[in-house]
Amino acid sequence: MTSTEVQLALTVTEADADPERLDELTGHLLRDLRELGAESVERPSGGAAPGGAKGDALALGALALVAVPAFLPKLVEFLQAWSLRGESQGRRVKIKMPTGLEVEFTPEKKLSQAELLALVEKLTASTRTVDAVSERRSLEPGYRTRLRQLLSTCFDAGELRTLCFDLGVEYDDLPGAGKADKARELVTYLERHSRIYELWEIGKRLRPDVPWGEMPEVRD
Repeated sequence: MTSTEVQLALTVTEADADPERLDELTGHLLRDLRELGAESVERPSGGAAPGGAKGDALALGALALVAVPAFLPKLVEFLQAWSLRGESQGRRVKIKMPTGLEVEFTPEKKLSQAELLALVEKLTASTRTVDAVSERRSLEPGYRTRLRQLLSTCFDAGELRTLCFDLGVEYDDLPGAGKADKARELVTYLERHSRIYELWEIGKRLRPDVPWGEMPEVRD
């Protein structure tokens, strides 16, 4: 991902959808986004469940999309139309930006053209914020070390694999052999891709007993 691109997390849900249906729906959205022109869109690692197998419904409905700001107007119009296709099924599609901004498209509310334009501007402004942070700032070294130590000492190997799964990172692709190496490389990878905030958020959800502290200010 370059400094002119931003990673968006997409989540699709449908009322009363079982895992098999949600998996199918996610596949349809993935195909449609690629036909729309999204060159970098995929399921997070392990997101699909074969043949109706039971799985995490949130993971089954998730897609990761890397886009340039110029693609956002087309994406916004498409997602609204896509949610309206499933009006009778209660279909919803949510976008989450790296800054934490979330936007949900539902059949109950069709946005006007003016509202769509305002939404695009809001998303574009959020993209500029991500670019500015990634170009000018980095994580405080002390907190980087603390995250590595927390992952190494408070998570066993299975929990660290689960954390990587939820982050959409292939555990086995991280350099190193042992858990300490994997923890260090995970922090390095997420910082390089401006995704440390995701580690902090998901880590707190998975292990609320761990002393994560407050997400620190990044330094110039």
